[in-house]
Amino acid sequence: MDILDKLKNREEIYCPIKRNKDINLRFNLYDAFLAKKRFERFAPLFMEAFDEIDGPCYYKSDLLKSKLGDELYLKLDSELKVAHSVKARGGFNEVMCKVEDVLKKNNMLDKFNELSLDDIRKIMSEYTIEVSSTGNLGLSIGLCAKAFGFKAKVHMSRDAKDWKKKLLREAGAEVIEYDNDYTYAVKMGRASAEKNPMSYFVDDEMSEKLFLGYAASIFETTEEVEASGMIINSDEPLHVFLPCGVGGAPGGIAFALRSFFRENVRIYFIEPTEYPCMLYSYTIGEAASVNDIGLGGKTVADGLACSVPSKLVFPMLNSLVDGFFTFNDESILRVKKAIEESDKKIVEASSASALLAYEKLGRPKHSVLWITGSNVDK
Repeated sequence: MDILDKLKNREEIYCPIKRNKDINLRFNLYDAFLAKKRFERFAPLFMEAFDEIDGPCYYKSDLLKSKLGDELYLKLDSELKVAHSVKARGGFNEVMCKVEDVLKKNNMLDKFNELSLDDIRKIMSEYTIEVSSTGNLGLSIGLCAKAFGFKAKVHMSRDAKDWKKKLLREAGAEVIEYDNDYTYAVKMGRASAEKNPMSYFVDDEMSEKLFLGYAASIFETTEEVEASGMIINSDEPLHVFLPCGVGGAPGGIAFALRSFFRENVRIYFIEPTEYPCMLYSYTIGEAASVNDIGLGGKTVADGLACSVPSKLVFPMLNSLVDGFFTFNDESILRVKKAIEESDKKIVEASSASALLAYEKLGRPKHSVLWITGSNVDK
């Protein structure tokens, strides 16, 4: 049975791929470095805007040694401040870039260090930021946009959790709910923003600003890997397991990992059997919807419930990824419980899927599971 038949049958799959080692990407690590410097530059404003943020390293997460394997580590983006997910990286960078764009348009960017948070809020209050989301990106963009004075409209697919909608509304964001999938929410969000000349739509399928916000994680990650004592080389490479929805976050992280570690890292994307949009598109050779093969129903991995892959990341796959995994809800819930019991971390089902890939691959040394989100609602 070929890969396509297995996908249609919702079978769990491991699909290694022959990666193209001639890396020719449209970005470089300096682009990611500029995003990192932006996080640093905005730190005083974030510390004032959010009580939860008590220091300038708000954009960093810890690398925790797990009890579930030998030389196994959890990259805890689930504990990033405010948004509690990997989407804090891309979402915050996107909002910061919009702040800079508006200031530049008003000939005020060179006075950035002289502006108070109230000054910025007053200037941004004329603008709206809109985004479509299954949950976490909407939470990140919505909370950050409101904190900097923007109006925020979040278009939520049917997969979004109620507690995320509640948090957004409490922060003053407008939440628009659809009884349809993520792709439909994107269509409606884009159409809404086009009607308002003062509205800016964050396009998760194409945004370079989101992508580079995720990529900026490389600078803390390399320091943490070195501090862990792991000796990384071509014979014993680093293995990184990345849950994948539309692909912007794992794509940005993978780009930075590949750019830095080159042949000393193995990178894997993990998808739910109901939404294997990257693997399906890779298999047929073009970005396409899993709806075309009868997939796209309910999944516990709601954060990964995306029918169509990122058009920005998909063309890069051959240079970035060493393999794909798909897993069903039953398997995902099993390892979610294992992480909670062993490492005492409450994580989203989407995040837990990375542990399944690690197990399937034979528990390799030097492994990092990217814990992309936490179920703060429990």
